[in-house]
Amino acid sequence: SFSIASSTGIINFVSNDSDVGHHIINITVSDTLGLTDVESFNFTIWNVNDSLSIENIQAQNATPSPLSSGGTLNATEDNYTTLTLFVQDDDLRIPSVQIDKGHYNETFSVNITIQGANTSLVNFTLSDRVFISNKSRYLAVFTPRKADVGNYNVTLNISDLSRNSALFTFNMTVSPIEHDPVLSTL
Repeated sequence: SFSIASSTGIINFVSNDSDVGHHIINITVSDTLGLTDVESFNFTIWNVNDSLSIENIQAQNATPSPLSSGGTLNATEDNYTTLTLFVQDDDLRIPSVQIDKGHYNETFSVNITIQGANTSLVNFTLSDRVFISNKSRYLAVFTPRKADVGNYNVTLNISDLSRNSALFTFNMTVSPIEHDPVLSTL
């Protein structure tokens, strides 16, 4: 919202990401004799890129949860594991109606580097954009197998459309489980 000083006609406002886009303003003035005049004009609020941030990873069937950057995630062989990652950026507040008109449409690139027995064990994919909380949610769903047992170093490098980026690193240990012996036919 904005205000107009009645004595000077100066318009004051502070915009934020939810104001980005094209706007039509109608200003009506009147005097004490009841005469009025209306002026209309268009103006555009352009986006100024905001920095992104990566929240702690939420883990299901692995510990700890939440996992902080620099921490160690403990997973177990044959255990269905889900990791949820949220990327927060106020540029996600830009209204979709303005995005449809060609204004800034924030997107993220998620690059993952894994050092360990299986370099493709974990992969984050976009689940959804949560506009109310200015977040994009990414999920990684995997079930480590016997060949995946061991230690991993994982680095997530997430960048936005304007090439601002943030890193999230963690170690991951996949522990083996004892399998029941199988007796083959004699």
